Amino acid sequence: MKTREKSLLAGLGLGAAVALVPAQALAGKGGGGGGADPTCGVASGSVVGVPQSTCFLPGNEDGDEVKMFEDKLTDTTAFFGSLGKNDGSKDIKITTSVPVDTSNGYGEISPTTKGGAFTSVLFEGPDSEFAFDGVFIRGQIVGAPHMTYDGVLYADVTDALGNQVTFQWSNLGSGTPDDLQHLGVDEAAGYDGVALASVRFYLDDTGYFKSIKQIDFSDWSAAGATGGGASEPAVPEPTTWAMLLIGFAGLGYATFRRSGKGSMSAAV
Repeated sequence: MKTREKSLLAGLGLGAAVALVPAQALAGKGGGGGGADPTCGVASGSVVGVPQSTCFLPGNEDGDEVKMFEDKLTDTTAFFGSLGKNDGSKDIKITTSVPVDTSNGYGEISPTTKGGAFTSVLFEGPDSEFAFDGVFIRGQIVGAPHMTYDGVLYADVTDALGNQVTFQWSNLGSGTPDDLQHLGVDEAAGYDGVALASVRFYLDDTGYFKSIKQIDFSDWSAAGATGGGASEPAVPEPTTWAMLLIGFAGLGYATFRRSGKGSMSAAV
C-alpha cells in the first residue's frame, strides 16, 4: 500500500505521546559463524521511533513486507528501486560504497569488480509516495583480503523524526561465503511506529558484501500487521482536489448569479 508524504507527516504527530521502550534482541532462526547462534541488539544511539525499532534475526520477518525491484544497471553507485512491482517508480534511493551491478527484477546488488570492497549500502526514502518502517535483506559476505569475516553486521537507522540508532548483528554466517539469510530492522511487534528516513547496512574491515538480494521493505501504512504499522488519515488524490475546487467554483458562480438577479429584481 502506498502513502502520500503529506499523509506521512500528518501521521507522525499522532504517536508523539507514546513512551519509548528499550530495544531488545529477539530470538531467531539460522546458524551463526563458529557454531554460535546469531544475536542482535542496540550498539549505540537513541532508540528509534515512537515507540521503537529493533533488529530482527533471520526468519523473523513480520509479514507486511513489500518487495523491492530494480532496473538492470551496470557500474553505478546510486540508483532507485520500485516497491511492490517493477514499474520504474523511484520509491527508494540506494547508494553503495563501490560501483555495483543490479538485476532486472527482485532486488539484487553485487559489486561490478569481483572482490570489490563493497562494504555498505544506504537505503533512503526520496520524494515518493511510499513510507516504510523497516528493511530486510539477504546476502552473502566474504572475508576481506587476508582477513576472516568476524560475523558482525551493522545498521545505522534514522527515523523521520530525526532519531538515530545503530544496531549490530553478531555470529552471522555459516560457510564461505557467509550467507546472511534474511534479517533487518523494523518496529517491535504490536506497536505503531514512525516511518524511517534511511537505513545503512555496513561491515567493518573484515568483510565485503559479495551480494545483497531479496530486499524487502516493511510497509508503514499496513495497519494491523504483526509488526504494527500505522494507520493514517486519508489524503485526497490531486484529481480529487481538482474536482472539489471546480465544484466549489461552480457553487460560488451560481450563488453570484442568483445574488445578481435578486439585486436587479429589487431595483425594478
